[in-house]
Amino acid sequence: MPTVYQTAYPTLKSEITQESLDDGFQVTTAEKRFVSRHCRSKSAAHLGMMIQLKVVQRLGRFLPYAKIPSAVIKYIRAQLGSTIKLRQLKSYFNLGTKDKHVKSIRRCLKLTPYNASAAEQVRLWAIEAAKTKESVADILNVSLERLIQGSIELPGFRELERACESARHSVNTAYYKEIAQHLEQESLDAIDRLLVSTKNTKTFWSTLKIESKKPTPGNIKHYLTHLEWLKSLQFIIPEELNLPPAKYDQFINEAMALDQNEMMELRHDKRIALCVVLIRHQYAKTLDDAATIIIKTLKKIDNLARQRLEKHLTEHRNQTDKLVELLQDIIYVYINTDPDAIRLDQIIGSDPDRLLSMCQAYLKYSNKNHLPFMLPLYRNHRATLFRAMGILSIEATTKDKDVLNALAFIRTHQKTKAK
Repeated sequence: MPTVYQTAYPTLKSEITQESLDDGFQVTTAEKRFVSRHCRSKSAAHLGMMIQLKVVQRLGRFLPYAKIPSAVIKYIRAQLGSTIKLRQLKSYFNLGTKDKHVKSIRRCLKLTPYNASAAEQVRLWAIEAAKTKESVADILNVSLERLIQGSIELPGFRELERACESARHSVNTAYYKEIAQHLEQESLDAIDRLLVSTKNTKTFWSTLKIESKKPTPGNIKHYLTHLEWLKSLQFIIPEELNLPPAKYDQFINEAMALDQNEMMELRHDKRIALCVVLIRHQYAKTLDDAATIIIKTLKKIDNLARQRLEKHLTEHRNQTDKLVELLQDIIYVYINTDPDAIRLDQIIGSDPDRLLSMCQAYLKYSNKNHLPFMLPLYRNHRATLFRAMGILSIEATTKDKDVLNALAFIRTHQKTKAK
């Protein structure tokens, strides 16, 4: 639970600085006139009423005498030139006169007392805030802001905290029930079987919560099996959870922190909801991982293909030189000899097919096209890529559907052995 210092709830420190005193407790002439209309000047009531006025202006609520720092009392007393002793002031706070002054101060500041009606309003504000916020401190701050805007006297911190805790509990309970109600009975039974079965509970819950290591070449097949298992659980859960981000994160954190026995001790709606949210969360992570597998695999194939192209070009550089020399000889003879006298077989030699093959091989990669080198590399990763794509639901980010159509085509012929 939050401490008062983790919220915007106004407080007074026991050791208050001179700057804070000057900023929050400077008495004005109008305030002196107001207090003088209700009490005799220089009396204990005069000092006490002024202290109450300045405290409620600063904190939005009245304080008992014991909670008011002595530095505040001395600072206000000095401004009034009062000689009232602290024991006399303490007596004032125990008298009915003090309560009459409270009513007068409220009327002056147009401050509404915190009553049952205000408490109900705080409950409604807190419930509204709790729908999108999880931290009690955040819910409390929203309620606090509404109280100040409405000029309503602030309740004690613990009372306000309890109201916000109760609101959060009510909202979360409603979310648990809503998630559970979206499930068909078949899905509810499936989750119950997964959690309740003595044989499978530990395996299911611990496996679901496991934070898998990133896929590596050595564990990629095992990793894909885990991802496919998570995908198989999607039939259990609804398509949309309609949870605000703060609630989604909190439910995940809570589910991850609970072991199997603790899960079984929860109310049925909450147990179902936490299980559903965790299944959805872990599956969402698998989509990222499956996409990463595809991207990394294709990048690896692409890089290796480019390396093989460079190696090919290096290894065949001598053949390229020979073809260029041959072309040079043909052109030289053509320029310096009667065309009718040219005999190309003297230049080309007895194996023109080999020269033609060399020319074709060179032209094939002359524009540094590395794609032909990808095919043999792809064959080794084909099954992995198809499994990873089977986990994903791939959609186009533009109106161009060519890639999706190509993907649909290869999936259709995934098991076709013919070319």
